[in-house]
Amino acid sequence: MMTRFGSRLFDQAFVRSGPIRWLVVGGTLLIAAIAVGSVLMAQNFRERALRNAGRELENTV
Repeated sequence: MMTRFGSRLFDQAFVRSGPIRWLVVGGTLLIAAIAVGSVLMAQNFRERALRNAGRELENTV
């Protein structure tokens, strides 16, 4: 009896929710992935810039 209720609840919440909800969920996940990727790229760029600046300072000395 509990599984039938759980299955029906899942069916109502996700399967019959329509394409608008799936579009919103997909868009949210895409935005989150882009944000994480941007942060990782910015950190990588910062580390490379610091390494290059340190190397150039050592060469100057």
